[in-house]
Amino acid sequence: MSEPLMKAYGLREMVCGVGILASRRPAPWLWARVAGDMLDIATLLAQVGDAREAKKQRLWTSLGAVAGITVLDVVCAKKHSGMQRGTCKR
Repeated sequence: MSEPLMKAYGLREMVCGVGILASRRPAPWLWARVAGDMLDIATLLAQVGDAREAKKQRLWTSLGAVAGITVLDVVCAKKHSGMQRGTCKR
């Protein structure tokens, strides 16, 4: 992945984080995190095919970590959107 793209992904995460913490309605920012997670997953999957075996293992490990975070982001986004009962604390 190119350095400018990596910086853009990092900036995206920081903007979402500030939006979540500063907003009275964090649900749209949480859904933006979910969309970002999907972009991260797509980026990692795109690299798997061309990777050597050692790098493939790291990519699959990264995909597992991002998938786990995506599940948590979806749960929080649903709760803040009123789609589930309970609350997801900020």
